[in-house]
Amino acid sequence: NTIMENFYIPAYPVTNEDWRWAREITRDATSVLTVAGSGDQALTYRLTGAKTVDTYDITKCAGILQEIKTAAIPIMSRPEYYQLLRELRRCTNALNLASMERVIPRMRPQTIDLMRDKIGAIAFNRGSRVDAFPENLFTDDEYKRLQQIITGPFKFLNCDIANLRHHTTQQYDLIDISNIFDYGYERPAQIKILTQLAQCLAPQGRIISMPQSNNFSYDKFKIELENGNVLAHEKSVYKTCFDRMNIFQRTR
Repeated sequence: NTIMENFYIPAYPVTNEDWRWAREITRDATSVLTVAGSGDQALTYRLTGAKTVDTYDITKCAGILQEIKTAAIPIMSRPEYYQLLRELRRCTNALNLASMERVIPRMRPQTIDLMRDKIGAIAFNRGSRVDAFPENLFTDDEYKRLQQIITGPFKFLNCDIANLRHHTTQQYDLIDISNIFDYGYERPAQIKILTQLAQCLAPQGRIISMPQSNNFSYDKFKIELENGNVLAHEKSVYKTCFDRMNIFQRTR
């Protein structure tokens, strides 16, 4: 697999993470850098109080789906929105969907151009069906709140996690890497990535990972950076064997 091929991996239409449980743990974060994933990550961080939310993903499909969601939510009812996601999951050309007619004018011209140029490469059919985890869908109240607070697209950095620190100069309270480490990252690669991402953290900032497969133990994990900063494993929180979070903190 070349990096270029990864740029068009299909996106997930919805998250399968128990986001309410996760956001309860991270609810103090005000500035967040999160994987785009299905776009639900950024939406749920805004929903639970984060003021600044920037996103990254190796696949452009994730950035496009995230932008579709931010364009659709303010103008669509909750049933219309979820019907749109069901249609997006099945379609081969989102621009041809009748349900996208109101959404397209609210999207960035360069995104529409990309969708037109790459018909066939852009898909949103990875992972589960939209209704597979109904408990993770937005309630009526949550959706109404999103309609009030989502005013435009999130900043999206199209890059591999290993190069993420070269794409931003900001420092964040929280960096969310979701379950990226499940995809073939052995211990040395994880340490290298965490070392790099620690440079994007504000003092006392945290990195969280949410592995969904048997992962490494991080007890006693501690990295000292060249500039004197330290990143250490703070704790791991388990809800079920499927829902867990490893938390790393920049301690100085």
